[in-house]
Amino acid sequence: MQDYDLNGHARQCPHCQSVARFTIIQVKGTVGTHWVTCEEADLITIYGLYECTNCHHAIMMVYEVVEELSVNDPPIRRYVLKHVFPSSDVAVAASLPPEIREDLEEACVCIKAGAFKAAVVMCRRVVEGVCQDKNVRPGPLPQRLRALKDQLGLITDDILAWAEEIKELGNAGAHADRRVTVTLEDAKDALDFVQAILNVLYVLPERLSKRKHREAIP
Repeated sequence: MQDYDLNGHARQCPHCQSVARFTIIQVKGTVGTHWVTCEEADLITIYGLYECTNCHHAIMMVYEVVEELSVNDPPIRRYVLKHVFPSSDVAVAASLPPEIREDLEEACVCIKAGAFKAAVVMCRRVVEGVCQDKNVRPGPLPQRLRALKDQLGLITDDILAWAEEIKELGNAGAHADRRVTVTLEDAKDALDFVQAILNVLYVLPERLSKRKHREAIP
């Protein structure tokens, strides 16, 4: 089997997060700027399009040659995986407070591990961390979220609705109600919502501050 031949072999799918088997849709290689078939010599980079047998979504993987055993005829090349599209990794901004960043990273790890209930609980914890970082008085989370909007003016009605949705998802993950299930889609929604909140409250203000600083430099 070539290093880039995933046919029948398992890896984690970035779409459904399950460890699934993949089938080849198409594999092409490049020599310089020219596309060639993978049977041709002198391949430098290989692009493979594969289908997950679990969710049937496609992924692309990019391999590059790292070793060539020229004593063989034809030479034997070894390829290593360099990139996967889409990536299953979530970029966590360095500008976040350390405790919030740690909880967000743990939520991402939970999703990758298929622990969706744990993931939504960690997203709820991120929202609680935001309330604490913004010096909202201790109390029930719904009241603290309302205070972010009504008393501090830090969030809009839309962001408040996102935060309340994260709270509900977190409750579903934390409480032992067997009638309620938490799915991958629930976990992804919670992560998307919490990242939107963090972007508004932390990431974008820092970017604007840095831009203003650059503009002020003669």
